[in-house]
Amino acid sequence: MFLSPGYGGHAMSLDVYLLPPDRVAGLASRAGLTVQATLVRRPENARDPQACLLVRKPVPRRPPTGVGSGIALP
Repeated sequence: MFLSPGYGGHAMSLDVYLLPPDRVAGLASRAGLTVQATLVRRPENARDPQACLLVRKPVPRRPPTGVGSGIALP
């Protein structure tokens, strides 16, 4: 458990889990997300490296419709 000042200076407790970026990327992939970018930085005041992952939900492809799609409209 980690005790930290929250917004407005109120104390709050939270659980922190340190996972390797590859593990988080695997979890995101299993959830159907696509990893777009990963940034890993070495620690300055912390003992472990930190990472940011940019993930997105894939956009389903829709068949073309309308003008210029090769489909005749009634």
